Amino acid sequence: MTDSQALLVEYSEHGSESAFRELVARYIDLVYSTALRKVSGDAHLAQDVTQMVFLQLVRKARRIPRNVPLGGWLHGATCNVAATVRRTERRRQKREEEALQMNALQNDSAGRLEQVAPILDDAISQLPNEDRVAILLRFFERRDFRSIGSALGSTEDAARMRVNRALQKLELILKRRGASISAAALGAALTAEAVAAAPAGLAASVAGSALAGVAAAGGIASSAFTIMVMSKLKLGIISAVVIGGLVVSLVVQHQSLARLREDNRSLQQQVEELRDAKNQLAQVAVDQDELAKRRRDQSELLRLRAEVTTLRKATQAATLQPLPAAPLSPGASAAPDTVLRVIRLEANVRTQVGSGQTLVTGGWVSELGKRTLVLVTPRVEGENADKVGIETKMIEVPEAVLSNVGLESLLAEGTETSLHKVIPADQAGTLLKTLQSSGGTQLIAQSSMSTPDGGQCQVQVTDEHDQLVVDGQKLSIGPLVDIFPVISGDKSTVDITLRTVTTKLTSKAK
Repeated sequence: MTDSQALLVEYSEHGSESAFRELVARYIDLVYSTALRKVSGDAHLAQDVTQMVFLQLVRKARRIPRNVPLGGWLHGATCNVAATVRRTERRRQKREEEALQMNALQNDSAGRLEQVAPILDDAISQLPNEDRVAILLRFFERRDFRSIGSALGSTEDAARMRVNRALQKLELILKRRGASISAAALGAALTAEAVAAAPAGLAASVAGSALAGVAAAGGIASSAFTIMVMSKLKLGIISAVVIGGLVVSLVVQHQSLARLREDNRSLQQQVEELRDAKNQLAQVAVDQDELAKRRRDQSELLRLRAEVTTLRKATQAATLQPLPAAPLSPGASAAPDTVLRVIRLEANVRTQVGSGQTLVTGGWVSELGKRTLVLVTPRVEGENADKVGIETKMIEVPEAVLSNVGLESLLAEGTETSLHKVIPADQAGTLLKTLQSSGGTQLIAQSSMSTPDGGQCQVQVTDEHDQLVVDGQKLSIGPLVDIFPVISGDKSTVDITLRTVTTKLTSKAK
């Protein structure tokens, strides 16, 4: 509790006149200077307002909260009383004078206090509570920063920062009202001119009038006493002030209700914004769940396709096992000293191939000194890059050529292989030309087709002349290529699951 609050408690609880006179002496300059600004420099009217403010202090001393700075309370009371007086006495003149003053403020930015005096106190009243208290303590009560920090419950440095920020906010408020003055100039002007000395003897007169007023019985006696000491006011002004004092509480309640309604509208708007944000987050979560579900479905589809491929492989393996010597059908013929044998060459590969690159696999021994290769080139196509064009070639090359073109790793042992190599797009064409230009190279089959992303693509190069009946079974002689292409997310590569089977008929001496 500050010493001013202690004096107020001593007066309100014990009726100490000395305590009240000390309070008047401390704050008379603050109240008078504020009143003088509010009544546009009318010294007589400012003295009357000052008396009314301290009379209110006498009546309301017990109801003033102990944690409210007394200087702030007196400043607010002075503004209210002065506003009531001015509304009654000079309603028309005020609008004209304010218009002239605003024009003068807009044309002159010298920064002196008299330029903003008519609107300064209203601007201070619009500051947040802690900023307003800091301004009043620093420039109206003339406290140092250490004392301000103690009053605000903070440090000296924090008080200095609070005052500087309050000056900046006050600058913005004044600028919105049409007054151009910097925070630095405003601080210098307030330091020099914020508080003007009250006329000599005013403090004693005010204290005596206020104490005499509190001794009178009832509010009517106090009002009558006030009318007597303010002999210079017109009767109409006095009557309006008395009535205005009765409706001050209603005005304050109306303003508080308006602020509460505005706060309620702001809170409702914030609630709506939070609800919209929540709905957006929920929609994002739904989209993420849907994406995860689609990915799981795609993985399950690929797994099922792999199982189908495995089952098809097992079925064909059971049907197309290498057969022993078998008689030809009536339409076929063979040398009398040979028998026919069916063999099955198979490659299974799963890898990632760039769009335009070439996958090379196979490498089986086709006949003495030669190897069979399968070349698959996928390309991402379609307006939405949702299709795969696949070019397939099967060639037979001399085994010695493979080492010359860097394919010596594709030397399959037996009839099944998973060996493969991916050739960059700029080298694939050169490789094919090199192989075809080598002596003994033969193009067995080739095809081109398109399939949707994730769709099955099957190539079988046979016709009715490539069929053979062995033990009553009709066998297709030639290559079968089964491909499952899946385009990657960046549309630059294709995940390929490849299975190729070549059924061949060979002869063997008896």
